[in-house]
Amino acid sequence: MTLKHACKFLTVLFTISACTHNSKEVDVSEVKIDFQFSRFELDLQTLKSDVSPERVSILEKKYGVFFERFNQNIIQIGSSKRADYATNISSFLNDAAIQTVFADVEREFATTEKLGEQFEDALKHYKYYFPDKLIPHISTFISGFNYPLAVTDSVLGVGLDMYLGKNYNYYKLMAMPQYQIEYMRKEYIVTDAMRSWLQTEFENNDAHNNLLSEMIFQGKLLYTIDYFMPTQPDSIKMEFSAKQLSWLENSEASIWKYFIDKNLLYSTRFSENIKYINPAPFTAGMPKESPGRVGVWVGYKIVSAYMQNNAAITIPQLMQEKNAQKILNESHYKPKK
Repeated sequence: MTLKHACKFLTVLFTISACTHNSKEVDVSEVKIDFQFSRFELDLQTLKSDVSPERVSILEKKYGVFFERFNQNIIQIGSSKRADYATNISSFLNDAAIQTVFADVEREFATTEKLGEQFEDALKHYKYYFPDKLIPHISTFISGFNYPLAVTDSVLGVGLDMYLGKNYNYYKLMAMPQYQIEYMRKEYIVTDAMRSWLQTEFENNDAHNNLLSEMIFQGKLLYTIDYFMPTQPDSIKMEFSAKQLSWLENSEASIWKYFIDKNLLYSTRFSENIKYINPAPFTAGMPKESPGRVGVWVGYKIVSAYMQNNAAITIPQLMQEKNAQKILNESHYKPKK
């Protein structure tokens, strides 16, 4: 997207600098979006005692494709058109464990006003940089610990039962790993959701399906999220603790040397590559002090260098650039020693 196209739908109150990446602090007070935030899990409770066609129809009309996605993919009970749907949804809603989780969610998220405000602000920033893009409706749900997020073409769903806090008893009972539980807190909802939405809007279509391509793609997501949530701490946006970020900064040169010496950048071995991209207690082959997702962080540093050395590149242009090798070459990335 050209600078002209990226800016053409913005009000004249914005200056041309709105579409550059020189400042993360931009004024979005005049950005207009169709923002909708709904509590699907509360509406779904209306089916608990009466799964009438009328009530199902109300939910179908309100939530559209998301309603079917929830039934078929998230809780996997099949379509609402099935003859046994009433039995299936009643079984889910009246399950004792689900009722306990629902009560816990209702207590932890008794009010979602602040969460709604955070989403609205992030989506206004999204609209600011991507004026032609559709703004998703936000719908919360309970998945039975199956999904933290669910994305359709127009809805960004948030599984609140996956954000009940690192001390939530059920997580420990299910033996979820501590490194995962650490980020299952409400502070991470908007960051996770916006990253998930971006990932579906801008898929990684680099022709070279290698580690470098995935590192750069993930780095682009992190870099762009930084502009959607400029006041959030890096530890929240990046999902690295302050201690982990300190280790990464101090170890930057040795991490890069490791990737180069091991000839990893152009590896197409999926089982090898995911060790540097996926969450983990630490990165295999590196010191125990290392966090997981080291490759994501390096990708972010490369993308940051690329944008710093190419000031005319806009955020939309960054997300549309599919050539990871070009980004690496033009970043002139040189890690600190």
